[in-house]
Amino acid sequence: MTTPEPVIVIDQLQKSYGKVQAVRGISMSVERGEIFGFLGPNGAGKTTTIRCMLDVIRPSAGTIRVLGLDAQRDALALHQRIGYLPGDVRLPGQMTGKQEFGLKVTWDRDRIIEELKREHEEIRRFHQELTRKHLQSTYFARMQLGRMIDKALTELSASYVRDIYEGLRTVCVASKDNKPIGDKMILNASFLIEKERESEFDAAVTRVARKFRSLSDRCRKNKQPELRIGTRHCSRN
Repeated sequence: MTTPEPVIVIDQLQKSYGKVQAVRGISMSVERGEIFGFLGPNGAGKTTTIRCMLDVIRPSAGTIRVLGLDAQRDALALHQRIGYLPGDVRLPGQMTGKQEFGLKVTWDRDRIIEELKREHEEIRRFHQELTRKHLQSTYFARMQLGRMIDKALTELSASYVRDIYEGLRTVCVASKDNKPIGDKMILNASFLIEKERESEFDAAVTRVARKFRSLSDRCRKNKQPELRIGTRHCSRN
């Protein structure tokens, strides 16, 4: 009988900030159904390790697998299956003077796929080989090409999402990743911000929009990304 993979596997994790080593070679695993206490004094690297597991920050060395997925390469798929409640979570009594913004980012998936066929080295070579041998219509060839494209799309969208979060991280109090709707949406998130920093958040979103304008379904018409932003008050005035 095949032994199931542990739900968490960390191997020689390291994280450095310049000369400061926040995490020094942590290795551990957590089995399915196990209750695991991750304990240590302040500064031991507990939060840093968890943030690396969530791909909020990137490790300097080592590997992390969660639920059978690579924590960095498969971050987008992993975020749809796990959640994180930090110790300093903002409770309703602490939320006065804050607003929640919803941010949705879409891309032209079909156009991205065509770009991958032209520019992704492995996919381009395989697609050219299928065309040369007239194998495009065979089931196994289409299935293999589809897997390659799906993998490349997942990696590309995860990279975009990381960059978007990084661009907005400094202007928000907290963020929540929701499940994208449909195959054209790559990000469906909520951001909690201080009311007086609303203009800063808007400016940060505009910078992100300009950087990722090529992702939009509308980019062919007006060269601007389709970043739809809705707001709602989530605290007392």
